[in-house]
Amino acid sequence: NKERGLMAYTTRDEVTSLFRDLEVQAADTVIIESEIDTWIAEADAVINAKLEPFYDVPITGTNSLLVVGKISKLMVAAMIEKVLDESNVVPEGTIERKTMNYGYKAKEMLKNICPQYNKTAKRYDEPVLKLYDAVAKEFSPNSGSLFNSQNKTSGNTPEIERGGLNW
Repeated sequence: NKERGLMAYTTRDEVTSLFRDLEVQAADTVIIESEIDTWIAEADAVINAKLEPFYDVPITGTNSLLVVGKISKLMVAAMIEKVLDESNVVPEGTIERKTMNYGYKAKEMLKNICPQYNKTAKRYDEPVLKLYDAVAKEFSPNSGSLFNSQNKTSGNTPEIERGGLNW
C-alpha cells in the first residue's frame, strides 16, 4: 500500500498485537511479514469497495479511521487465525488456542457502517455505526437508489416516466 502512496488502515504491529507469542519474521515461520502486508492491502481493498458507494474512499476522517482501522485489523487477524488453525500452531504455554471469530466481528462492523437497504420501505436506512467525519456521498434515501456522480455534478436528476423506457 505504501508503495502506491496510500496509507493502510492498519499496520502489521497492530494486527500481530492480537496474538500473544506469535512469531512473525521475514521468512521461515508459519506467518511471514509479507503475507500480513498482502492481507492488509487486500482487507483495505475490500473495505474501500464496500464503502465506495456511500463514502469517498479511502476514508480520511480521524475518528472514522479508527473504526475502519479496527475492521481492517480484524479482517487480517481472521486470515492469521485461519493459517494458525490449519497449521495446528499453539503458542507455548497454552493447551489449546481459543478462536476469537475475528472474521465475523469484522464482517458485522463493516455491515454496520454502511446504510442498509430496507426492502419493506424501499429505501436505504441510516447505518448503525455512523462515520461522522468521513465524507459521505449523497444518495436519495426516499428512492433507495444512489445517484451517480455524473447526474449530481451535471445538475440533472434522473427522471422516471410512467410507461417510459426506464419504467
